[in-house]
Amino acid sequence: MKPELLKVPTREIHSFSARRDMLPNINSRWHYHDELELIHFQKGHGMQFVGDDIRAFSPGDIVLVGSNLPHFWRYENTEGDSADIPYSTVIHFKETCLGGGFLDIPEASSIRGLIQRAKRGLHIAEHASAAIVAEMNRLVETDGIERIVALLRCLAKIAMHPGVTELASPGFRPVVNQSAGSERINRVFDHIFKNFQEPLSLPEVAGIAMMSENSFCRYFKSKTGKTYLQFLYEVRVGFACKLLMDNRLSIKEICFASGFNDYTSFHRIFKKHTGKTPQQYFKTILP
Repeated sequence: MKPELLKVPTREIHSFSARRDMLPNINSRWHYHDELELIHFQKGHGMQFVGDDIRAFSPGDIVLVGSNLPHFWRYENTEGDSADIPYSTVIHFKETCLGGGFLDIPEASSIRGLIQRAKRGLHIAEHASAAIVAEMNRLVETDGIERIVALLRCLAKIAMHPGVTELASPGFRPVVNQSAGSERINRVFDHIFKNFQEPLSLPEVAGIAMMSENSFCRYFKSKTGKTYLQFLYEVRVGFACKLLMDNRLSIKEICFASGFNDYTSFHRIFKKHTGKTPQQYFKTILP
């Protein structure tokens, strides 16, 4: 999918942006921006795309997305949601908002390391994250130097949080310029994300890239660090996890709704990617 450069507006009296989104899907398109993005989901659920990582998101999740890392969130089934609760709290900031050279001082080493890790996107586990949420809320509600203090506290708490995991794979290479090469891989991403629930043969996708199958396989791995099938299976398994969380379909129905045409293959691939069978995964998300 072609990532779109998003310009994040900032008020003249502020060096970075902080807001509460009362509507879903405000930026539900594949995009990137110079700013890092810290988001806390408060209601709603759907699918999350960060780099080459695809998974479900739900209330309580906190994600830190690095500069120029393509991403988007697609909410689903928002009818009937309470109008009084925001969907998310979102903070956009540049490394330089803390001052030139700030990250180079010894005391800022943990935040410097956090920003480096955020290049792959970070998920912060819900447990023990109340202090982070409190700082994000304080940041949105205050002005002046207290905003900077709250941002620093927020980043420091994330840096020390034991439940932080990287999202995009180590081999993922963001494609954010609009050269001829990026147009080709973006056409491929676009086709996969739109059609992963349908049969997607290698010849079909290689045709989208206007390459032979062998050339396309080499090209795709050089751009993503993964084979075409690995990437496609990750997209389908991520969607299957989301459907399991929704708990509206049987596991066999989820198999076919996620783009798999063989239940045995679905079972094997799902376990390979998650470490659990679909049944085991479903049990772990039961309340």
